[in-house]
Amino acid sequence: MLSLAVDLLASAHDRLQDLESLLESLTGRLAATAETTRSALNVFDTYRRVLARGIAHDWERFDDAEDRVRLLRFYLRDIGARLEELEEWFAAGVDASVPPALVDAVEGECARLLTSDRRVILAVGPPDNMATLVDELTDVVFESTKHLLEGEELTATAQRFALIQLSRFEANNPIWRPLIVGHEVAHLALLDRPVMENMDLDALLDPAEIAALTSLPEHYENLQAFPELAMQTAAEDWLEELICDAYALRRFGPAAVAALGRYFEQIGGTSYGTHPPGWFRLQMMLRWLGEIEDPELHRIVEPWALVGEVEGSIDEDWARYLVQIFTGIADDIPDLLGEGWPEAYDAGASAPMIKAIADELCQGIPQCQVQQGGEAQLASDADIVNAGWLARTREHPAALYRLIEKALEIADFLQRWQAGGGVVDNTNPVEGQAPTEEGGLLTEASIRARYALDDEQRLAVSPLLARAIKETGLDVRLGRHFIVFQRASTSVFDPLLVDNDPRTMQRAVERRWGEPFVLHPGELVLAATFEYFALPHDVGAQVITRSSYGRLGLITATAIQVHPGFRGCLTLELVNLGALPIALYPGERVAQLTLTTANPPLPVEADKKYDCPTKPEFSRVGKDWDLPILRAMLSE
Repeated sequence: MLSLAVDLLASAHDRLQDLESLLESLTGRLAATAETTRSALNVFDTYRRVLARGIAHDWERFDDAEDRVRLLRFYLRDIGARLEELEEWFAAGVDASVPPALVDAVEGECARLLTSDRRVILAVGPPDNMATLVDELTDVVFESTKHLLEGEELTATAQRFALIQLSRFEANNPIWRPLIVGHEVAHLALLDRPVMENMDLDALLDPAEIAALTSLPEHYENLQAFPELAMQTAAEDWLEELICDAYALRRFGPAAVAALGRYFEQIGGTSYGTHPPGWFRLQMMLRWLGEIEDPELHRIVEPWALVGEVEGSIDEDWARYLVQIFTGIADDIPDLLGEGWPEAYDAGASAPMIKAIADELCQGIPQCQVQQGGEAQLASDADIVNAGWLARTREHPAALYRLIEKALEIADFLQRWQAGGGVVDNTNPVEGQAPTEEGGLLTEASIRARYALDDEQRLAVSPLLARAIKETGLDVRLGRHFIVFQRASTSVFDPLLVDNDPRTMQRAVERRWGEPFVLHPGELVLAATFEYFALPHDVGAQVITRSSYGRLGLITATAIQVHPGFRGCLTLELVNLGALPIALYPGERVAQLTLTTANPPLPVEADKKYDCPTKPEFSRVGKDWDLPILRAMLSE
C-alpha cells in the first residue's frame, strides 16, 4: 500500500505540473491588456499552490498508507476537475476572437442589472451551446479545498467574475445580442434579485398528479427516489429559463424572438430537459410580445411565429405536465421583472427608427442616427439589432452583419462621446439643396450639401461629429482594429504563389476605447478610419496625415487615393518614422480626407475586391486579375 501511496504522490505532483504548464501557456497567449482573464487564471494558479501545500502537509500528517492513498485519490480527482474547467472555460477562448465591443456591451448590461460588481469574461465554447457560470469562480475552483486558503490567498481569490461561454460561431455575429446581452446576463441578475422567490411553484405542483406520472426527469439521477423534489427542481430550472427569455424579450423586443428561433433551428434546440422545449419557449415569447401592428416589423418574427404555433412532440409525461403548469401562469412570468429592471423596449414606438436604419443597412451604410423632428436621434442597441433582423428579410449586401456590428460600435462611441461632453454635428443645410461645386476640391458648403442629399449624389459619413468639416477637408479618426506584422516562417511573401496567404505574416488585433496602440519606430501596421464613408460616383478622395501627427513622424496613408463610389472604412497604413514609440488611441483624429469631383462619374462597379470594409482587411493581392497571366509567363 505504501508503494501505491508513493506512486499517487508522484502522480499528484505531475498533475500539478500539468496544471502549471497549462496556465503558463494560456497566460502567455493572452493579450497584454487582458487583465480580467489573467485575474481569473490567477485564481487557478492560487489553487495550484494551495493544493501543493495541502498535499505536502497531509502527507506528513498521516502516517498510515491507506489514509494517504484515500487523500491522494481525492486530490487527484479534484485536480482533474480543475483541468477540465480550464479547458472548458479558457483554453478555446484564449485562442478565439471575442469582439471587445461585445465585452463592452455585456459589461454595460451587468452594470445595469447586477447589484454587485463583476469582472466579465466571455469564453468560447462548442458551436451548439451558450452557458453562464452562475456560481462564483472561487467557489467552483475551491469547491472542496477552500479550507486550505490562508491569509492573503483569501483576499486574492475574493474577486467576482461573470463568466459567459459563447457558441463559437455566434460570438462574432451581432444579431445574437438578445441571447448574450439579454438572456445570458439575466441568469447572473437572478442571483442578485429575488425574482424566483416571487413565484410559489410548490403551490402549483400537485403531489397527487406527480405521483401518477410514469416518468421523471432522467437528468436528476440522484432525485429519482424523490418524485416531488425532482419535479420541483425541474420546474425551477424551467422557470429560470423562461424568466431569462422574458428579459431578452423585454430588452430587445421582436429581435429576441428571431434570435431565439433561429438559434434553436441551427442547433436543433427542440429537445428538453433542464430547458423547456424550444417550440414552447417561442410560444411563450410570442404571447408576451403580443400583436405587432406594423406589417414590416412583423416580418422579423413571422418565420418563428409559424414554429411557435406548432406544438412539438413530448414523450415523457413529466414534461407535458410542466408545459401545462407554465402555460397556466404564462402571463405572470414577465410581471416578475418588476421594480429595478429596465423598462420594456417599445418596438412600435421605435418602428420609424428601426425601418430607417434598416433602409441604410440595405444601402450598405451602418447608420445609427435618424433625423426626427429636425434633430438627429441616436438609436439604441435594440433599435439597431431589430433593424438588422429587418434588413435580413429584404435584399441586403453580403456585408450586412459587419454593417450591423459597425452601427453598434458607432452608437457605443457616440454615447461615450456625448457623455464626455462631445457634440455630434447636426447642422446641415436644408434637405434637397443641390451641391454647388463645379470641379476641384469640395468646400465645407458643398460637403454639407452632399451630406444632406438623399439621392445618388449623397455623401454619407457615419458618424459626422462637430467640427469634423474644415474648409476643404474632413477630419477622420482612428478605428479600433489593426493588422500587425509578425515574423513568419516563410522567407519571402510571393504574391505569384497560389497558396501564399498574408495571414502567415500578419494578424488582426483590436483595442477597446481608452486602450492605446503603441506604434514603434520603423513599424508598419494596417488600421482603418473609425468613420464609415459612402462616396457618390462623382466624388473621389485622398487621405493625408494631419500635420500635428506628421510632425511627430507619423504617416497615416501610403495608398492615399480613394475611388468614387467607395463604401466602407478607409484603410490606413500607419508608419512611425520618428525615433520614439507613439501611443495611438482609437477615436483620435489622425488624418484628413479631401474630396474632389470626378467628371464624368464612374459607373457602378459590380465586383469589388474590398466590399464595405468596416476594419482593415488582409491584402487580397492574390485576387488581382493579371496574376494568372504573370504565373503563365513564369512557367514558360
